[in-house]
Amino acid sequence: MKQELDGNGCWEKLGQGGRLLKKLFKMNFSMRIKLNEQQRLVQLLADLLAFGLSIQDSLHFLIKIEIKNNCSIQKMEQDLSEGRYVYQIFAHLQLSPIYIAQISLADVHGDLSGTLGNIAKQLDMWQKQRKKLWKILLYPLTLFCILLSVVMGMNYFLLPQLRLTGQKSPAIYFLRYMPIVTFGLVILVVLGVASGKIYLRNKTALYQANLFVSVPLIGGYAQMYYTSFFALEWGKLLLQGLELKEIVEIMSGEGTTRLMKEMANELRKGFEEGKSIADKIQEWPFLLKGFKQVIEQGEVKGILGKEMVFYAEQLSKNLLEKVQYFFNLFQPFLFLLIAILIISVYGSLLLPIYNEMERLI
Repeated sequence: MKQELDGNGCWEKLGQGGRLLKKLFKMNFSMRIKLNEQQRLVQLLADLLAFGLSIQDSLHFLIKIEIKNNCSIQKMEQDLSEGRYVYQIFAHLQLSPIYIAQISLADVHGDLSGTLGNIAKQLDMWQKQRKKLWKILLYPLTLFCILLSVVMGMNYFLLPQLRLTGQKSPAIYFLRYMPIVTFGLVILVVLGVASGKIYLRNKTALYQANLFVSVPLIGGYAQMYYTSFFALEWGKLLLQGLELKEIVEIMSGEGTTRLMKEMANELRKGFEEGKSIADKIQEWPFLLKGFKQVIEQGEVKGILGKEMVFYAEQLSKNLLEKVQYFFNLFQPFLFLLIAILIISVYGSLLLPIYNEMERLI
């Protein structure tokens, strides 16, 4: 029985029945590589390259020891032997385009091991933050769902009896309208997200980046991430002896993101108008203003590459600290909100009863 491979994984001996089901229902049997698996595989490749192995030898070694994602690694080695670029083969690990772009730039500056190690750190940080966010949200969301169920039950059983008393307490209105308001807010959020995606679909990547950093709460984090990313990648390329104009041409090549290509086009126009890269960067709100000063200072001292790499490392540390601070601040705020809801539910339950008792007395 033939085993079939695809870009995401492998088909496991589907047989005639399995292939028929796939044709009838167009089912997608591709295996999704989890975030922790992506991080582990990228880190393994970074370590093997650091030990002196080539990318071909590293993949060959992983095929021997890796069982869970063996098909994806086989496909990577196969594509590499067929002459594909290194950044192209990493699509089989289902990495996001921003990581593929970093690997594409590593083909130029030559620090593939360091780039993969940095990607592994980013994946590890994202995985930890996602787990932490889930732990923070799980208990309050569970409480909120229970509270909503209680309110709906009270709305169904208690509210009709309270209406018979003729009371017009705010608690009665709370019981009556809270489920409606909650579901209305959920629908508004869903519609807002869907409308936002439709609106941004035809917008440029530069417009999207500038809009993203203007969003309250998360905009500052995005701005730090964008700046640290470009400072690190440009710094590595400069350390290899490339000039800024050459880096701009590399950004417009294959394997880079749409944002990089649009930035390269804008920088070319700026060069034609006699503007420096520092002047052009100042026009983009998604990059920190301090980035311009780093470029100008580095150009004067002749150590622009080193200063960019150092600046990127400091930004990454500051970003991680700010994310940790945000989570530490967000958790008590969320519990305070749930506590207020609990008090409101109990108040809506007890106040009408007390009012009725006072009326009888």
